[in-house]
Amino acid sequence: MTGHGPTHADTDDRKLLTALAACCVGPMLLIIVLTAVLGLALGPAAAITLGAVAAGVCVAVMVQHHRRHGS
Repeated sequence: MTGHGPTHADTDDRKLLTALAACCVGPMLLIIVLTAVLGLALGPAAAITLGAVAAGVCVAVMVQHHRRHGS
């Protein structure tokens, strides 16, 4: 008989995602502020480019961190 409650792996994944989200809050706020300032100073294209690159880097770091803990 299988249970429908959360498993140990689900709980560990939730804790990991919560920790990663907490670690990304500061850098993401900084990215938002920098893109807003850059958008005013250099234009929206520069702000969008910086925001996209920064978001990509953040996602890549989170994926690598998750893979390291998963293996």
